[in-house]
Amino acid sequence: MNTGIFISYNHGDARIALALNQSLLALSPDLNVFIDHSGLEAGDEYEAKLARSIGASQWFLIICSGSPRPERDMGWCLYEAGQFRQKLFNDKNESLVRNRIVAIHDGAKPKQLSQFQSVLISELDQRGRPLDLRPNIEDNNSFENTPAYSLFETIIKRSGEKPLRDLGDSNVRNLMRESVRKIVRAFIDAASEETLPEIVLQPRISFRLPPTIDRKPVSLSPDTKILSYEASLSTIFGINGVETTWNEIKLRCQNSSGTDPFWMTEVERAAEQVSLDHVPEQPIGIAISKSDGKFYRVLFARYEPTKNKARTCYVAFVPTRARRFDVRQRTSILLSTLILSIRFKQRILPYIERIKAAPQSKMLEEVLRFDNELSQVETEAQEFGLFPPEDEGDETPLLGILKESESKQFIETLINSWKAGRAAFGIAINRARPSATNTPTQATTSEAATIIIDELQKVGLVNSRFIQIISAEILEAEKIGIGSEAIAVR
Repeated sequence: MNTGIFISYNHGDARIALALNQSLLALSPDLNVFIDHSGLEAGDEYEAKLARSIGASQWFLIICSGSPRPERDMGWCLYEAGQFRQKLFNDKNESLVRNRIVAIHDGAKPKQLSQFQSVLISELDQRGRPLDLRPNIEDNNSFENTPAYSLFETIIKRSGEKPLRDLGDSNVRNLMRESVRKIVRAFIDAASEETLPEIVLQPRISFRLPPTIDRKPVSLSPDTKILSYEASLSTIFGINGVETTWNEIKLRCQNSSGTDPFWMTEVERAAEQVSLDHVPEQPIGIAISKSDGKFYRVLFARYEPTKNKARTCYVAFVPTRARRFDVRQRTSILLSTLILSIRFKQRILPYIERIKAAPQSKMLEEVLRFDNELSQVETEAQEFGLFPPEDEGDETPLLGILKESESKQFIETLINSWKAGRAAFGIAINRARPSATNTPTQATTSEAATIIIDELQKVGLVNSRFIQIISAEILEAEKIGIGSEAIAVR
């Protein structure tokens, strides 16, 4: 009479199950092995045949590779084990339960199987010596000192009234050793393809976007929960813990004028695009760490959709070098200011005519393009080390190095005028910007365009004088430096 062996396994362990099946069939022609992907045929009534196969089995082998994890759900295997256990009770063989249900594993055994026999698969024998897993080697005696070999030996000895094979036969023992090698090798190969927890190389936060309704975009709301990978919240925003809200992050990052840094607006915009399954435009703004002042490029890295169309989004912060001068030096501040004022003239002032010339249908596009360009220039100013004052009463770095003079008063008046104008058209642009909660109108677009043009024209009228003053200050600083060097040489 044949001895039935039922192999239960998770789909991810199919390679191991196949190797175990082949090894058992090679041990003895009296072994009848049931394994679902080879034992079931198209059209079979699965559960009925499953029950018959379990009922005809004397052994139940359950494969549990790796550590327990969600993608290796063992629920179905445990259900089959329960059926086999009930079968033994029905046959009045409850004393065999502990020995005939065998968990074959290379990691932690499932707690639900802790009361059953356990066979640990390892690259070491029971004395801690490495097994030689190369195929077809002659010296393979160490495989006899393993739990897997003991299992095969037990199956041969105890499956019937007499052993299924002569265990004194050297050929039989060699066959068993090679079977152990095959099983160990199968576990190793399966483990090599196991997906391990990801290793995140940069600070990262994540948030969940709810499903869209009627294809209307959704984005981050003030109460959106933000989760941190390890110490990312502390590193970037100075927030302790691993959870906060988007509103708390915005409060930590707001500029002295009360506006959000450009990268935050870009992340919100990218989230809206992702909510519609579009490829998001990557942020170009720079995040500045609240803990150490370092600069980070912001990357909308990826998102994970769910069946109900919710999305878990991941934003990474990639360290980048600042292009700053040493703003403790007077000449460095002046050079930074000169470079940025020329860039402002070349990149920002032309929007006066661009917005004026834009037809109504294209005006919002030009307004948003202007806001994007200006934000890039402001980010560059921070990269150069020219941060806005933290307190309202503090001077900007430039004013702090200028002597009291008519030129300094002129620059101070210009800076204050620009700060007020910048705040005014920043509010107007936000009113005109389309979002999940805002639909722009012709009136809001025209208002933003008008304020932008007015403020840029004010700067345009005096920009040349501003550049002349800074250039003169640089020349004076250089003359003083050259004179000091000459005195030192003497």
